[in-house]
Amino acid sequence: MASRHAYKNTQSTPLTRVEMLLALYDGALQKLSEVRTALAKQDRLAAEAALLRAQRIVLELYAGLNKDGSELTRNLAELYLFVLDRLTQSPTPDIDSAEQILTKLRASWQQIAPVAQEMEQRGEIPPVTDTHAFEASA
Repeated sequence: MASRHAYKNTQSTPLTRVEMLLALYDGALQKLSEVRTALAKQDRLAAEAALLRAQRIVLELYAGLNKDGSELTRNLAELYLFVLDRLTQSPTPDIDSAEQILTKLRASWQQIAPVAQEMEQRGEIPPVTDTHAFEASA
């Protein structure tokens, strides 16, 4: 939690919703990279810790979905649940599948980021008021 406050204090402007989403995707992908590295070194403890962090970030993404019942929300929910399923495979998680989906989702959000940021600045998208999601990636 202290790292979240330190990060917030270094920002001159608050993060937009899409910037926060991109940061969460980056965090999850970084943790998956750490899992891969730890497994290569046969460091099971480090792999499990990084895997749990990645799972927690994906859970935050899932929990942050607007429960409006839209097709987009349903599709994202299914993708997040699929990623979580891949990350809980036993005895070895399917890092490749999870990473592939998260990478594609991140690229999609990155593509629409400029428009989303403009919409938030104009007030068409409400600004972020709670940054608890960064606790998952910290």
